[in-house]
Amino acid sequence: TVSSRVFEGFCSGSVVITNVNPVLSVLGFESGVHYLDVSLMQNLNFSLPDNELLKNIANSGNQLFLSIMDSWQYSF
Repeated sequence: TVSSRVFEGFCSGSVVITNVNPVLSVLGFESGVHYLDVSLMQNLNFSLPDNELLKNIANSGNQLFLSIMDSWQYSF
């Protein structure tokens, strides 16, 4: 399952840091493109990407989330 905090992060345009999850994959979210995989951060040599890449990841996650919400809006 995916907690609501993950979707709230996408909705707000924040960088989402979470586990790779099959639910996210089915929805089209990709690690490193739309969010950061928390398991990478367990590596002692890990460092956050630069600010520009973080902004791109946050924006990509937000745009995909909004497009999913837009498509669901019209399916009811």
